Amino acid sequence: MDVMFTIIANICNVVEASAKHQDIFRKAQADNIIKGLKRGELKNRKGLNQEMGLRRTGDTRWSSHYHSMVNLILLYSSVIIAHESIDDTSSAERRGEVVMILQMMQTFEFAFSIHSMRNILRSLMSCL
Repeated sequence: MDVMFTIIANICNVVEASAKHQDIFRKAQADNIIKGLKRGELKNRKGLNQEMGLRRTGDTRWSSHYHSMVNLILLYSSVIIAHESIDDTSSAERRGEVVMILQMMQTFEFAFSIHSMRNILRSLMSCL
């Protein structure tokens, strides 16, 4: 379980590493909302489709872990776009980290794990 939260923290670190990465992420998120509205997948009413951000997990609260996973699932395609757009001007170490994160995020195991953990944490929170 700690590995999943470490991966989520690394994903957040890459997006938050620079203003350029944050701008790319926000633009990808806005583009996805516009596409969803055009396809009729999203509704357009007051209070809907507001900008979301990735949330870091807290050390002690299960709800923090749960909300981090929910946001990552909802923003998955924007996160992928932001990671893919990190150019060669980044340090070799940063670029290597991004490549590893991208490879990991695009595996069945990652998708299965994050959805499973979200469901487990939701169940735990409903029991409290």
